[in-house]
Amino acid sequence: MNNKEKKEILSKLQDSEKWPSIFKPDFMEELNNFADEIYEKDTVEGMMASLIIYQQIVENMIKSLFEISQFYTRCQLIEFDTKEIKIENKMFRQLLQELEKVPSLPKTDLFIKKCSELNNIRIIIVHKVSHKESIDKIKEESKKSKPLFDEIYNMYDKLYDEWRVCLSALKKDYCDFDIDEEI
Repeated sequence: MNNKEKKEILSKLQDSEKWPSIFKPDFMEELNNFADEIYEKDTVEGMMASLIIYQQIVENMIKSLFEISQFYTRCQLIEFDTKEIKIENKMFRQLLQELEKVPSLPKTDLFIKKCSELNNIRIIIVHKVSHKESIDKIKEESKKSKPLFDEIYNMYDKLYDEWRVCLSALKKDYCDFDIDEEI
């Protein structure tokens, strides 16, 4: 890693506002509330639409966990030549595979498993809707999305908070570090 990259990483570490986080958090919350509203209408179209929205929010959660893990790793290995892995334009399952590759916290495997379950429901509903026997079966399958999403959401919150605690501890290690003098 060159000196410029080291300075950028350490500068980012020293300012927690610059740490990786979920993309457009206010909008994600607005989408979540909207999805909850249409889910509660208990209609097939509402459940299908909410499933798609939940899956998109979870995709952003996955990206966020990947990015914060990668950032932490790069901070830890600052003296080594590490490359930032780009995950733009990856599909849901590919993002899960990338998340499996980076260092993780306990419960990350369970988070990945639950995300896969949500994605499987989406695949069944969106891509195999004509394979169902009735609209009621579609509704029944779609209805599984909200409880699963809520579980994923809670897991994400805990994992993301744990990563921030790890970064805070690492930041303390570097608190007296003068970037310009040391590099």
